[in-house]
Amino acid sequence: MLKVSVGLAWMMAWGGAAASAWGQGPVVYGPMETPGRVVDPRIRESSGLAPSRLWPGTLWTHNDSGHAPTLYQMGREGGVSGSVALEAPGALDIEDVCSFEFDGVARLAVADVGDNRRKRPAVSVLLCDEPELRPGQNLRNHPVLRRIFFTYADGPQDCESVAYDPQTQSLLLITKSWPDAKTFVVPPAGLYVLPLMDDQAGDGPGRGAAVQDPCVLERVADLKLKVITAADLSPDGKRLVVMTYGDAYQYVRGPGQSWAQVLAADPTRVALGPRGQSEGLCFGRDGRTLWISSEGLNQPLFRVSPRGQK
Repeated sequence: MLKVSVGLAWMMAWGGAAASAWGQGPVVYGPMETPGRVVDPRIRESSGLAPSRLWPGTLWTHNDSGHAPTLYQMGREGGVSGSVALEAPGALDIEDVCSFEFDGVARLAVADVGDNRRKRPAVSVLLCDEPELRPGQNLRNHPVLRRIFFTYADGPQDCESVAYDPQTQSLLLITKSWPDAKTFVVPPAGLYVLPLMDDQAGDGPGRGAAVQDPCVLERVADLKLKVITAADLSPDGKRLVVMTYGDAYQYVRGPGQSWAQVLAADPTRVALGPRGQSEGLCFGRDGRTLWISSEGLNQPLFRVSPRGQK
């Protein structure tokens, strides 16, 4: 596996200086822009986005439920440069993907966590090395290093958001709440944390076989928001952006703060325009620019650029 360090040239390719140059406050964003469209007919329901850590200026995306577990690599104008079919039999509903580095190696976490009816006995996250694709290459049977199965302590949940927390080497999972069948009240979304170094999850994402006995995740915190369709955490672990079918919202984590403390505060709104059923969101490699995709054929790829900082 080629190990690639993230340097200044990498960051400039995504339209900004290194994320560490920014302070603690929330980022101020400008209006949505449309640098391109996702026109590849294989991408019918772009449900997740993650920046590549190997190829500057490219993103990973995938389809929603009912499709094979395949990742597509595309540029900032939406053109697809290759695809990767994961060796993941039984994956039912992949809802999100995030990228990160672990032990100096670029990794992907693919979240098979969708559960609209909240009836799945267990869901899972697939951990793999980020593939090194040649332009136009379509890989098959890309190996999954670990498949971590888990349940929720408070019962089945529908989830469409996964993000990597570099400060704790954990995955953050945020649920998409639905109205109660009896009261029609929509409960708040919840945050769950899956440690990648936990005994149940194995000794890191690149060691050992799939974990078949599910971990049990406790609800760490409630959000003041409800229908969360996507989320991502900045590479420095300081800014969490969550997206609804309306706008997006930004939380800032201060030094030593727990996620319960962070999410108890009111988030900063990131105004978004009309964009269809958008369910893919990620930070660019600069740690500030946001990228958004929507479900459906021939959909725009949106960019939300930073204007400053509060």
